[in-house]
Amino acid sequence: MELNKIKSNFMPLLMNSIKGKRNWYFISTIIILVTTLLVPAILKADAEFFVFFGIVELFIIVYLNCLIDNSFLHSDSKLAYYLSKPASLKKLITVSIVSNLIFTCFLLFLSVISMIFHSLPDEIYYAYYLIIPWLITGIILSALSSVLTGNTIMAGLMTIFNFVLPWILYVIIMFVFSIVENIVLGFSADVLMETFTSVFYKLDYLYFIKYVEKGSFDIYYLLILIVIVAVLLFILSKCMKRRKNENTGNFMVFDGYKYFVSLLASLILPAAFTSMTPESGVTGKIFISIVLAVLSYYIIIAVLEKSFRISFFSIKLFAIFMMVFIIITSGTVLFANNNKNFVPKAEDVKMAYVGNNAYAIRQINSSINENKEVENPNDMEYHQYEKTALFKEIENIKSITELHKELLTNQNYGFEESYYSSNIVIAYWMKDGSYIIRSYKLNVDNENSDDGNKNKDLIAEKIINSKELKNIQYSYLYDENYYKNKTFYIDVVNNKNGDIVVKNMNLNNIREYLIKDVDDSFVKSDDAFRTLIYSDMFYGKEAIEVNENSYYLEIREETKNGVLYFNQIYLNDDFKNTKEFLNLK
Repeated sequence: MELNKIKSNFMPLLMNSIKGKRNWYFISTIIILVTTLLVPAILKADAEFFVFFGIVELFIIVYLNCLIDNSFLHSDSKLAYYLSKPASLKKLITVSIVSNLIFTCFLLFLSVISMIFHSLPDEIYYAYYLIIPWLITGIILSALSSVLTGNTIMAGLMTIFNFVLPWILYVIIMFVFSIVENIVLGFSADVLMETFTSVFYKLDYLYFIKYVEKGSFDIYYLLILIVIVAVLLFILSKCMKRRKNENTGNFMVFDGYKYFVSLLASLILPAAFTSMTPESGVTGKIFISIVLAVLSYYIIIAVLEKSFRISFFSIKLFAIFMMVFIIITSGTVLFANNNKNFVPKAEDVKMAYVGNNAYAIRQINSSINENKEVENPNDMEYHQYEKTALFKEIENIKSITELHKELLTNQNYGFEESYYSSNIVIAYWMKDGSYIIRSYKLNVDNENSDDGNKNKDLIAEKIINSKELKNIQYSYLYDENYYKNKTFYIDVVNNKNGDIVVKNMNLNNIREYLIKDVDDSFVKSDDAFRTLIYSDMFYGKEAIEVNENSYYLEIREETKNGVLYFNQIYLNDDFKNTKEFLNLK
């Protein structure tokens, strides 16, 4: 009978917890409504900003409530009092979680009222795809962190630590890839991380950021949330059973968790140092990273154990952890080193890219990973104002593989001018569905770069003169299938003062002259490699002297949905026929 009484007291405990929050309900209502309704109305300010500020307040209020509700775990007297009640620790924690979930629903209701009151756009509501799962997991993580720790302040810190744990692992993985980047030619830490996260480590889905971008949710959204909640509740249940209440008052209740936090945190500082010093020598960087890791681990353990004397077990554990980390890093370096000289056969490549636009590569891979077929590069959403050349013709792919082999043996290329980026990216999308991405840093200051310039320019010149590149870069001139049934207009603009000399000229009137001039300008180039790599340096777009007699063409397409801007063609000396037709000096 006593057992049945204990089992049936969940609802009374829950109702008592909710009643205990009545002051929080009242104060929170005033805080959120004043912030999101009254203040923007009085100031006549941007309501959207204040609504989102109210959501930040919502997170803080829920966070504080969770810490306060679970603070009994961090005081011997309070813990003894609660354990004397006819309820298990598991039931007390469950009541705390459910009570805070109900409180959170109330606060979310207030924020929705504010949004409706201000008639905010529908897109603003997409933020709830992220807000709701963050709050749910945060409440459970707060309970878990309180069980793992013996101090309320430490519970708050560990709640944040546990929430960002996937990002901490991301930083550590990036640290490994940055070591690979410094040792193995052709591998970029950013590219490796982009590939890893797009294929395996999908943080944008784990944190539900992807669903805010998509503006919708699917069955996987619910499945991911259910799995995360189930895993956290399982861990929480196991930790409650094994909690060492005699350690109440210490920073950490579980020794294993203390060492787990210390070891991971010890790599954060070296990882940050590596990312902030990309130009440093690899040997010195590795040495300093090891010193920083040891120092960080010592300080963290000293704080958690409240003693500057580190136990032999702590030292042994750190040595084992570093050995495992070194083995993993060495294995990654070895794997990359075995593949650094690999250049695929042109016949096996579906399409290829050469340039320095890493953003375009990310967008292409994103489209491919979402099962979107990349058929016409001119229609891809990642182009914006510039065209990205994705080569599909076998001759151009062969030229790119030649250029790749040249870069493997010689990274020298002398520029007359300094450039913001000296990186070059080569990417292949294979017919079997895989892809290969390599990134090389050019030695642009080398005085003996004549051979490097000559070989690279000769290969790049073949690509520049190809019809395929013209179809991509000047689709509105060369690609008849793309051009037909579209309406293009041109403005002739003075390059010095911005005055429009000719306005709204139909492209048909000038197209034949532009084609002839572009054909002539593509014949030869002394710096074809530079022209190919830097998309803003295509022929007809070089920097020209700014004076009263310099002009550029602004090409745009007018559609039912508005105006699409395509290109700006600077009328340099190569555009004689066009300038003569326009009667420009």
